[in-house]
Amino acid sequence: MSRPTIAIYGAADRFNYGDLLFPLILKKAFRRTGENVDPVAVGIKGSDLSRYGALPTRGLSWMLEPGNLKPGSSIVVAGGELLAAGWWQLLSHLFPRLIGDACQAIISRCIKESSLDTLGRKLFKCPWEIPFAPDSNRLEKGISVAFNAVGGSNLSQCNQAWINNVLDALQGASYASVRDRITYDLVGGESSETRLVPDSAAALPDFFPAAELEKTASPKIRKILKGPSPFICFQLHRYFKTSKLRKFAAQLDILQQQEGFRIVLLPIGHATGHSDYRSLRKIRNAMQQPCELLGRIKLMDTMALLSQCSVYAGTSLHGLITAMSYGRPYATIGKAPKCQAFLKTWCPQQWHTPARAKNLAHTLAQRAATPAGTLEADALKTRKAALSGIELLVHQAIDRA
Repeated sequence: MSRPTIAIYGAADRFNYGDLLFPLILKKAFRRTGENVDPVAVGIKGSDLSRYGALPTRGLSWMLEPGNLKPGSSIVVAGGELLAAGWWQLLSHLFPRLIGDACQAIISRCIKESSLDTLGRKLFKCPWEIPFAPDSNRLEKGISVAFNAVGGSNLSQCNQAWINNVLDALQGASYASVRDRITYDLVGGESSETRLVPDSAAALPDFFPAAELEKTASPKIRKILKGPSPFICFQLHRYFKTSKLRKFAAQLDILQQQEGFRIVLLPIGHATGHSDYRSLRKIRNAMQQPCELLGRIKLMDTMALLSQCSVYAGTSLHGLITAMSYGRPYATIGKAPKCQAFLKTWCPQQWHTPARAKNLAHTLAQRAATPAGTLEADALKTRKAALSGIELLVHQAIDRA
């Protein structure tokens, strides 16, 4: 008789760095137990991004097919800002790269998002309302659901029916944790059984040690790591005006000329709706000094850069968390709710203030000078809390199998 399945369910079917990390971390955590389990990554659709170091995914239709999940199986909602994500948002991120952003904009203008969500759910014949809030009562008998440090910092913008569906899913889960205090309070806080646990990426060094990442890095990345001077990793999403990008470029030039840093422009989000590369290419073209503009690189290469940079600055939450976890300085850009929610829950107050274009060079030079010991001590506390949450979820899932 085949063993029950651990289905790691999330947004790992598109090339966004953070979403691809969770299945890797959880699979390693399950294997560490020594039990005969081989978790399966599941996305909205089947995908294969293994050439970038990610796990291939089976599609949601496979997970919903009767008999594929045996009694004792668990669906583990992998992590990320998933609780407020709708069907249309997820489907639009799967559009082909070259035409995806245009298609997304045109369709969104022509059809209500609620209608698109309804269509998406019907397309997948999904028995629950919200993509990443599986209701255990609507699954075959003996299949449990667990939530791994998920985010929902913008849940307050959802209607009450949506919020009620999320609450029902969390209450029916065998284990549930959320990654920031805003989400924690929105789902009931201490009056609920949901735990407050850091994002799983905070535990990256326990699964991917920095020394190992350097050894396995591609030749191009190893050359950057071994370069003659310290380097800064800089990233932005696509939603910046050209005038603001020119200001960032001028400040990055100052960091090279006056502070001696090399600049690595590191795209982290590549799926439709993210497209970091667009903004970074414009910055490179506006800079007077040479810099390194990277394209689609392996996940471990991204980790290697963030584990050794002098400072990370950008809009990506998982760029920030990765740098932080390895004890590297970081600065968020902009005021994305999920970044602010994480920072205010787990990071010292001096790291909460976003870097601004007009004084970026000063801010990053100042943060790069932070004593390493201070950062490492703060990172260790968060790492331990994240690892503890992962291990608790894993052992509960195995006990149920």
